[in-house]
Amino acid sequence: MARLALIAMLFVPACTNARVRLRTDAFRDWQAVTHRVSSLATLLELHHEHSGCYFVTAPTQVSSELLSTLRGRVKTPLSHLELRTHDVWGNALWIASDGGHYVVWSLGADGRVDPSWSGADLPFSPADDIVLVDGNYIHYHAGLANVVDGRELQTLVAIAEHLAGSAGPLGCIHPPPGACWLTPGSTGLAALAG
Repeated sequence: MARLALIAMLFVPACTNARVRLRTDAFRDWQAVTHRVSSLATLLELHHEHSGCYFVTAPTQVSSELLSTLRGRVKTPLSHLELRTHDVWGNALWIASDGGHYVVWSLGADGRVDPSWSGADLPFSPADDIVLVDGNYIHYHAGLANVVDGRELQTLVAIAEHLAGSAGPLGCIHPPPGACWLTPGSTGLAALAG
């Protein structure tokens, strides 16, 4: 009996430490992905600064060609940005923009779109999508992201889900009220943001 107690005393803390390490590593990966998403958003913001609008694109996976095109249009040194095409889990990063709004997202560790982008998920899960729209994280681990009020969050979620279309949680069912369908050159979400 004493042997079992000794084994239990040694085994339980080791298992607990392994779980804590696993959560810490997953959170570190998640932070790295948020940094990559933020870097892509910064590139879009720089494009807006130089041209007066965001780079227009239907929902698309970020590619080397797309990054090259964006780099060529921005007249600012970009060495401080970690511009990548994939997240740390090997899944493509995504962007969409109608020229007036943008959304950048990662599908999380599971590589699947979450059923909703309606706000923070607790407890933290590395499978959660990481979604940034117009400079605000709307689907995130609450400990890292900026906080927006409920009405603003609803508007940002509607914009993000609309721009993401079939690549996002709505599966391109219907645009939100007041929005028009995304077409190249369109700025169709002005009514939502106004």
